[in-house]
Amino acid sequence: MDEFVVLPATYGRSYSSIRLDLLPYDSHILGSVHSHPGPRASPSRGDLRAFKALGETHLIIASPFTRESVKAFDVKGNEVRLEVVE
Repeated sequence: MDEFVVLPATYGRSYSSIRLDLLPYDSHILGSVHSHPGPRASPSRGDLRAFKALGETHLIIASPFTRESVKAFDVKGNEVRLEVVE
């Protein structure tokens, strides 16, 4: 069974963070998805710290929030190929 877990976030004008302490323990977590308000879909230092706790593959969706503005990264922040299957 697959499951999508949404964690509460705290955010302000120049920062955001998720509550990793509320993440249920599960050794099968595959990755994470979050958005950036601007056009850059590159991981920040905070993103890289979170990636270590959240699986192997991470998606960042940037403005204008289209399929073309989504990038995938490995746990170290290296961009990886993203294949969309419909």
